[in-house]
Amino acid sequence: VTVPEGGDEEMAHSNKALFGPFENWQTVKRIEKAHDAAIWTVAWTAQEKIISGSNDECVSIRGRDDMGITHRFEGHRLGVLSVDTDAAGSILAVASIDCVIRFYDLDKGISTGEIRAGPVESWTVSINNDASLVASGSHQGTVNIWSLKRNGNEYLQVARLACGANEFNNYIQGGLDDEAYIEAAKMKKSQSTINSKIYVPPQPNFAMDVAFSPDGKWLAASGIDGIISIFDVETQKRVSILKGHHQPVRKITFSPDSSRLLSACDDSRLLAFDFAREEHFIDQYSAHTGWVMSCQYAPDGSNRFASCSGDGTVKIWDTAVSGGHVLASLEEHESMVSSLAFSPDAKKLITGAEDGCLQMHSLLPGEKPQLPPDPDSKFHLEPVSFAQIEDSLENVCNTLATMIIPPDEIIDEEPETTQPPEVSVSKRYKSEDSPPHQEQPMDLTSDNHEPSAAAISSPPPS
Repeated sequence: VTVPEGGDEEMAHSNKALFGPFENWQTVKRIEKAHDAAIWTVAWTAQEKIISGSNDECVSIRGRDDMGITHRFEGHRLGVLSVDTDAAGSILAVASIDCVIRFYDLDKGISTGEIRAGPVESWTVSINNDASLVASGSHQGTVNIWSLKRNGNEYLQVARLACGANEFNNYIQGGLDDEAYIEAAKMKKSQSTINSKIYVPPQPNFAMDVAFSPDGKWLAASGIDGIISIFDVETQKRVSILKGHHQPVRKITFSPDSSRLLSACDDSRLLAFDFAREEHFIDQYSAHTGWVMSCQYAPDGSNRFASCSGDGTVKIWDTAVSGGHVLASLEEHESMVSSLAFSPDAKKLITGAEDGCLQMHSLLPGEKPQLPPDPDSKFHLEPVSFAQIEDSLENVCNTLATMIIPPDEIIDEEPETTQPPEVSVSKRYKSEDSPPHQEQPMDLTSDNHEPSAAAISSPPPS
């Protein structure tokens, strides 16, 4: 344990990170069969409506208090992948595997339109802060952006952005400038020099998730190769490439002030990036034992976020501590937890799982109660101070030192009897037939297998 510098205040903060506190999150509602198939996405709107989308091709709208269904939208062929709402909670966008993005008016509970993106041209979906744009990633490693201000009955596509790992690749394909890319693609050579740079044919990256920042300035896209691209919405150019993952990044989310980005990956880790820093990367969080499926910063602006995983757990984190401190770990689900969403006040959390179960968790007053120690158990876990840890280590070292027998204390005497020597923790034998410091082997072929009284009374060798 490395004790942080800075005096008693930082020491107390480090102790707090190791041994507490623990928030009192409890599961307060549970719907076993909220859907007939796996729940892949959930959302909690500003108007306190809970939305869940499933592989059963349906989207359910529920109330916060009783979690009863108020609306149900069907017809999302092959399953619902992603849902998102505008900041006001009035417009709902739903992306499904059939590559159609459908829109609904949540106030009226009616369908308002759809975008047929084309084969493999849409996956997850995100609406910007003023509900003027909607974005979706594709299997081809691009992000498609449409305007929500329709021209008649059509939504016009305004951008197609590349999010591959190759920076020059993005330069060729970036924004709406496709002419340079087309010209380069016509070249027969696998590699050609263009403007003193090497052109590398684009590789499909499969944009698994997209997210607009709350202030509307940035658009992030995560790929199956672990690369995260940050685009300037106004210029439609990529401004940053965030690296750190090497496996699919399934979810990305911005902090409420748009200054940070959190990513959830198949490598069981979450990474945090700060756009104000030149290096961007600031921290990683590792506590899950399976794919991290989803994550979200607390909407109240506190130093907290939630994550869920294929290991069936949901965790609440405190980011004020380097490496994160798990404030609570919820283990009520019986299958992989695919998605989660905070309530607007960050005091409740909704989670959806692969078995169709929907759960609501609530932050109750006070710290989480600890179970009393089991009187029959030999082991008790109790908070300790750094001074206690130091004392314990010193005791262990002293004990180990007493177990080492100096060479000058080795007994050179031969055993007086031909009977197998009795092994004692305080004696070691040496003879001409056995190497130094090795015990004389016992004769297991003797007919007399009855142990002596002295052997029974002697403690076993350490």
